[in-house]
Amino acid sequence: MSPEMAEQLAEAEMAEARRQMEALDALLEREEEETLEREFNKMMLESTDARRTERTGALDVGIPMNLIGRSADDEPDAVQFALLTGKKQRPAVHQVSIPTASRMAQNMRLQEASALRERAQLKRIVLSYERREAEEDHRQMYRDAPQRSVIPGATFIGRPSARRRTHVPEKTANAHPF
Repeated sequence: MSPEMAEQLAEAEMAEARRQMEALDALLEREEEETLEREFNKMMLESTDARRTERTGALDVGIPMNLIGRSADDEPDAVQFALLTGKKQRPAVHQVSIPTASRMAQNMRLQEASALRERAQLKRIVLSYERREAEEDHRQMYRDAPQRSVIPGATFIGRPSARRRTHVPEKTANAHPF
């Protein structure tokens, strides 16, 4: 076999190997895409199934003040709750008296106390932040203030004063008194 024929045969084998590799890559890519599509569909199906069986949480909706009716029979050992019933377009509010010893009333009081503590803590944080900001602004203004007063001989109170220097203009020979 001549060297030219051997070279052509090697090139043909290389071209065939490249075609086989490309076909294999395309096949693997299609399989990966199909696997990904199957897994995605499976995950979406599981998610929708889980959402169907999932219980919805308690609805925490504020009741408009104009719908709340005041009950005349306020019992000392009961807590008044407003029960919102009906649909979105036609809500109905019913006053319900629940004993203070019930778990629902105790949980409500704990939630109210927790909300009050949280509001107080946020108030303290905001006020301390504002106080620090005001102090920093004051310090910055104090640092940026000039060292000497406009009034000769006056110094700033609470500031370490430098040695008092009195400025005496030098007398020149040709200076006029006025």
